[in-house]
Amino acid sequence: TICTRGQACLFGDILDGEMRLSAIGDIVAGEWRRTGELRPYVELDEWVVMPNHLHGVVIIKSTQPVETPRWGVSAPPPAASAGSLGSILGQFKPVSTKRIWAAGRRDFSWQPRFYEHVIRNEASLNRIREYVVNNPAKWELDKYYLTAALMPAIDRR
Repeated sequence: TICTRGQACLFGDILDGEMRLSAIGDIVAGEWRRTGELRPYVELDEWVVMPNHLHGVVIIKSTQPVETPRWGVSAPPPAASAGSLGSILGQFKPVSTKRIWAAGRRDFSWQPRFYEHVIRNEASLNRIREYVVNNPAKWELDKYYLTAALMPAIDRR
């Protein structure tokens, strides 16, 4: 999950439980699609652009995990850090920001960090997919909606 700075609702509106993208919401959606197209090690699963954030399930393909027996887990090889979620978003955010600025929204910026959750099994993946797909219909229950509802109206061009 990545959010706009201050959770500003700039990507569109929820109408009748469906997300209606603004012009900059279209830019974000297009650049997100390109993330999967440009990077062969990235597979985009379910995702949705919301009024002030984007939820996405990202599958990062790694061929040779490194065993870390001390902690009993496997991790991507150090060379794969170029394909980490941080580096993927570190490319997505500035490219989308430049396009949004070029479209006239020079006041746009992303929140500096992102929320991530490692999905470890099929049941968890299915729950998260369902959450992402149903997020627009449950917008009024979303923690980001509550922040947005308390903010003054913002021009969403």
